[in-house]
Amino acid sequence: MRYFEAHEAIYARRLASGATGWDDGTYDAPALRNQVDRWLDASPAAKPRARMLELGCGTGALACMLAQRGFEVAAIDISHSAIAFARGMAAQRALRVQFEVAEACAFAPALGSFDVVIDSHLLHCIAIASERKQLLENVARSLARGGEFWTETMVMAGAEDAKAESSRRMDADGKVWAKHSDPGACVDATLVDGSWWMPMRYIAPSAAALLAEFATAGLEVMEWSVQAPTAAGEAADFRGRFRRA
Repeated sequence: MRYFEAHEAIYARRLASGATGWDDGTYDAPALRNQVDRWLDASPAAKPRARMLELGCGTGALACMLAQRGFEVAAIDISHSAIAFARGMAAQRALRVQFEVAEACAFAPALGSFDVVIDSHLLHCIAIASERKQLLENVARSLARGGEFWTETMVMAGAEDAKAESSRRMDADGKVWAKHSDPGACVDATLVDGSWWMPMRYIAPSAAALLAEFATAGLEVMEWSVQAPTAAGEAADFRGRFRRA
């Protein structure tokens, strides 16, 4: 198992408990809704019937919202349970969304396939630098001329407190590790000081570090901001809109 495949077990448990997504709350109020609404108003790429791709769509709430507004939407997630639920919700609403179970880092649409690609809190779940690089390069290639990439991801701001937890640790590069009892179950597990650890997410050390990643991938910044964390020890939110350079 790869480290990011752990999301399947979490989705399966949450859906079995009656939840409709990763977070608590109603299905039609996904975490990124307000921010995406603002970008839809600001972006020339979000033209009528624009082709949109959502990365890390989970149970499909945002993808369904975009389809309901008339966009052509494709959406992927690593979780079979989440995608099955998303397809059911789209069918109930008579919405056409191309949901697919896929590993985001290996997902490589044809050149210029989309007008907008949205990172739905997936990027910080890709903890290994080479995989993040591949993902962002694939995003840049998949954008049409004038196409845009929208992201909300984690950046350092008080998240250093994660180092103090006995079951989690964060290295100097911002990679967060979780203690793992069965190293054979995860090919990415690493032995450190007699304990096995599995990478779980990446918290960028600074906004500058993220901007450098995007620039290297061929994504030109249009706007960005950092939202302060809502509680001590949490990461801040980096929000950015980029276009294909």
